[in-house]
Formats: sequence, C-alpha cells, structure tokens
Amino acid sequence: MEYIGRVKTGQLRPKPEQKLAIIRLPVELKDLAGLYCHIWKIDDRTFVMQFSEKREAEHPTIQFGDQQTEEDRLSKLEKQVEELKQLVLDKTSANGRTTQKNACPEPDLNRRPCGLQPHALPG
Repeated sequence: MEYIGRVKTGQLRPKPEQKLAIIRLPVELKDLAGLYCHIWKIDDRTFVMQFSEKREAEHPTIQFGDQQTEEDRLSKLEKQVEELKQLVLDKTSANGRTTQKNACPEPDLNRRPCGLQPHALPG
C-alpha cells in the first residue's frame, strides 16, 4: 500500500435537509475522473475504494506490505521442516543417544587423541 496524500472531507447540501460528504482526490489522480468508484467498509472510519470502468463491483484483493503467496509460504515452511528434521536425525543416533557429527566414537581403554590411528602415534 502506498500513501498518496491528505485531503479534507467537504460537504455538499443538494437540498436543505440533505448533507453529503465529498472527498476530492489529489490532482495526481485526475485520470480517475468519470470512472465508477466502488467502496467497501472495513470499519467505522476505514474504507477501500476501487475505481473501475465497470458498473458492477469486483471484490478487491488487498495485500499489505510484501506478502507472499500461500504457495511460497508453504514451500518455505516445508523446506524449514526438512532442515529441522535433518538436524534432529544427524544429532540422534540409532540407539537413541545424542552424538555430534564428526565427534570421536566412545573412548576405549587405550585412550588416544581423536582421529589418530594406533600406528600413527609416536613412540
């Protein structure tokens, strides 16, 4: 949505007992003159106006900000669920104990630094 400007609501009295609210659009929107204006009420002081050459109203589609389509949002969520699933599977071994990837296996009685083979040890 883009802010266009501010105008003051005026009034018109076609008959002494009748009073109408008049809104004048900014000069930049002069091309809208002569079109049909369809108005939807959101609440007491918020309205949506849609200009069209058609006499019949078409329900407006309103998106605020940078919203994504449902398809994009679902796709993103599915990707995040798969990443989370992979993280959980990587951290949990088959027997249910938690291990870190690339960690040393359980130590044996002949302790040596992780990753070194017995024949690589000095001495």
